[in-house]
Amino acid sequence: MKESEDEVELAIANLIPWLVEQGSEPPFYFAAIASNGHTVVGFFDRNREGVFEASLTAEYEADGRGLLLPINMMATDKTGRAGHLLIAQDGRLSKPTTLH
Repeated sequence: MKESEDEVELAIANLIPWLVEQGSEPPFYFAAIASNGHTVVGFFDRNREGVFEASLTAEYEADGRGLLLPINMMATDKTGRAGHLLIAQDGRLSKPTTLH
């Protein structure tokens, strides 16, 4: 679903700066896991201009319906620091939280 893909992009746009504020270091590896099992995995790193770019490394399409809300997002850096946020059923983003 296009709407959910846009929400995942927005969630990542919130999660990556938060990780940087927490002292995390790129590259950042992320996973988005939807309520129907659809999963997207990838990483972000800075390009030569210093801008973050995404690369998708894996995708599992559970039932052909795409990413269904709610969606859990997790990202980690090379040191093991990790953050999580939830895209709720209504599309709202939770605040990022630290995972231990």
